[in-house]
Amino acid sequence: MRAFLFSIAFGVLILPGTSGSAGACPTCFCVCFPLPIRFEERIVTRYRPELQTKFRDEVRIVLRRIPETVIKEVKQTVLVPTWREEVRSRTVAVPFTVKEQRQRTVVVTDWREEKREKTVLVPVTKEVERHYKVAIPSFREEQRKTTVLVPDVRTEERQREVTVVHKIPVVGEICATIFRCVPETFIEKYLVNIPFLRPVTKLFTVRIPTLREQIRTERVPVTTLRPRTEVYTVRVPVPREVVETFDVLVAKVRPETQSYKVRVQDFRPETRVKRIPVTVVKEVRESVTERVPYTVCLQVPYQLKVRIPIYAH
Repeated sequence: MRAFLFSIAFGVLILPGTSGSAGACPTCFCVCFPLPIRFEERIVTRYRPELQTKFRDEVRIVLRRIPETVIKEVKQTVLVPTWREEVRSRTVAVPFTVKEQRQRTVVVTDWREEKREKTVLVPVTKEVERHYKVAIPSFREEQRKTTVLVPDVRTEERQREVTVVHKIPVVGEICATIFRCVPETFIEKYLVNIPFLRPVTKLFTVRIPTLREQIRTERVPVTTLRPRTEVYTVRVPVPREVVETFDVLVAKVRPETQSYKVRVQDFRPETRVKRIPVTVVKEVRESVTERVPYTVCLQVPYQLKVRIPIYAH
C-alpha cells in the first residue's frame, strides 16, 4: 500500500513534464503512472580504516657504566692521645667557727584588762497595715474585619510551536533510497490552568484583654532598729623593751696551700697506612634488542543492512 501511494505521488510530480507528449500517444492516458516499487533489505559489506599498533625487534647499542671496586693503600697522619702526671699547687680557704656574745633589744608584750562601752542596734518587729493596688485581668469581645487571599484557578488559552518530523526519501550514490527527517513547525492551541489569589473580606470576633485596678489591704511585719548601750571587757596589749644577751657562732676562713696531682692529656702524631676500597666506573658498549611499536592502517570489513528499491514488471 505504501509503494502504491508513492507511485501516485511520483506521477503527480512528473505531470507537467508528460503533458507535452500526451498528443503523440493519443491512445494513452494524460498521466503515465510509474511502475510500483517495493523495497528489499540486503546486507552490504563495507570497509572502514582502523589503526593497529604492532611491534618489531630492533638491535641498538647501549653504553652502560659498570662500577668496579679497587683496593688502594692510603697514608694518613693521626694524633694518638697520651697521658702524663703533673704536680700542681693551689690555695684554698679552710672554714672554721668562733663563738661570740652579742646583745639585742626585744619587745615584750604585757596584757591589761579594760572596760569599755558600745552602742548596738537591737531589731524590733511590729505589724503595720499597708494598702496596695492590684491589676485584675478581664476580656472584652470586639468585631474586626480582615482581608484574606483565597487561591483560585482560571482557564487561559495559549499557543505554542510544535515541531513534527516527517520522513522523505533521499536517493544516494549507492542506488538505495534512504529517508531523512525534515522538521515541520506549526502552532497549536492548548488550555492551561493559572492559579491566582482573589481577596475575600471576613468578619471575626476577638477577645481583647483589659486590666482594672483594685485596692487591697494587708498586714506586714516591719522591723526597726533601737539603740542600746552595753558594757564589755577587753584585753589591751602594753609593749615594753628588754635587753637580752645571746651566743652566736661566726663562720670564718683561713688560707691554706695544698699540692695535688693531675693527669694531663697530650697528642703525638703517628703515620698509618690504610687500605680502603675505591669504586671506579667503567663504560662498556652492549648490543640490546628492543621491541619498537609502529602503527599499521588496516581495512576492517563490517556489514550494513540497506533497503534497495525493486521495480515490479
